[in-house]
Amino acid sequence: MYRIFRPLFGSYTVRLTGGGMLSFVHTLATNRILFWRLAQQDGFWTLDTTLAHAEPLLACASQNGIEAEIIRRHGLPFLIARYKKRVGLLVGLLLGLALLFYAELFVWKITVNGNTLLSDEEIIRALEDYGIGVGSFIPRIPVLQAQNEFLIKYGELSSFAINIKGTHIQVEVLERTHTPEIEQKNGFCNIVSDYDGIVLSVEAVDGTAVVKVGDVVSKGQLLISAYTVAARNIYRLHHARGKIQAQVYEQFSEVVPLSDTRKHYTGREQVKTTVTAFGKAFDLFWTEQCTYEQFDAEVTREPVVLFGIIETPFVKTTAVFREYTSETVILPREQAELRARAAFDAYLARQTDEVIDYDFKIVYDEIQNACVINASVTFKKSIGIDKPLLPGEEPPEQVKPPAPNY
Repeated sequence: MYRIFRPLFGSYTVRLTGGGMLSFVHTLATNRILFWRLAQQDGFWTLDTTLAHAEPLLACASQNGIEAEIIRRHGLPFLIARYKKRVGLLVGLLLGLALLFYAELFVWKITVNGNTLLSDEEIIRALEDYGIGVGSFIPRIPVLQAQNEFLIKYGELSSFAINIKGTHIQVEVLERTHTPEIEQKNGFCNIVSDYDGIVLSVEAVDGTAVVKVGDVVSKGQLLISAYTVAARNIYRLHHARGKIQAQVYEQFSEVVPLSDTRKHYTGREQVKTTVTAFGKAFDLFWTEQCTYEQFDAEVTREPVVLFGIIETPFVKTTAVFREYTSETVILPREQAELRARAAFDAYLARQTDEVIDYDFKIVYDEIQNACVINASVTFKKSIGIDKPLLPGEEPPEQVKPPAPNY
């Protein structure tokens, strides 16, 4: 048990030279002088003793004709004696320990797990509205308020937990899983139009087509009925299936101004660096705000990491301001018309349906001082979406069998 307190109370290592060592050891034991770690070296012996037993041990050695010398000192008392005149070092040590303890009350790192709909950056920025971020004072973090309001604000989340582990905040996100809509193949459905257009072809697989080629249909109009007529004029119900293609019209419009503003960067830059520590921002190497009249700003934020491995509760924000001059360029009308036509060509290239025909016109609008292209495009498009049969819904007239002729 005493071994635990040896560094606290201190000890000596004594070197012994001379004969009669066994008799000397017997004398130490008889006089109850504490010693340990007795070892023989080249031509001498060494042992350790306490501060309290050192003087009796030296006296006993002298009485037995043994030369004794203290060669090493161990423990806290000698460490204090060594640095008692270096007050600054002691104060610095105490101050460092105090700062280390104080730093443990602030957030050093935030990680987010389980998110796919919202990025880590979006969640971390949203947490800053509640005073939660790197450098936040942990005892003042409103964990419950942030969790509850986050769930209300973002309805796609089913769980949002903020776990504080030391100086590390772990945000655990659980997003809602929506049950996919099951296509009711065995249910009774009509097929109705989801566009306005002119029918080009009709192919009914299950159910009865109620439109024919050349019919003009509007959005929501019945195309294929779930009802069919079987033998003896008996109705049968289906999940209507089929393919209907129609000629669908769509309008396109684009405005191209004849005046265009262009940027010319001068190559001059100003940089503002701010370090956020323990929830407070400190500007570095910066006196005033940006002095440029026209500029673009690029802001980056990154945690401060010492030696590439030691994370700190500091965040460095760097804003780079790039100066530019603006110039207004007047486009010739021919060039504006080319831009308008290029925008229309890009629109056509994005289409996945077959383009049957199109017609466009480019005019000059004096009020807007711009060229305006207006186009009408005709597509060949598959139309028709499922619509569940309503309870009690009667078959359409096109499906009803003719009345009996008596």
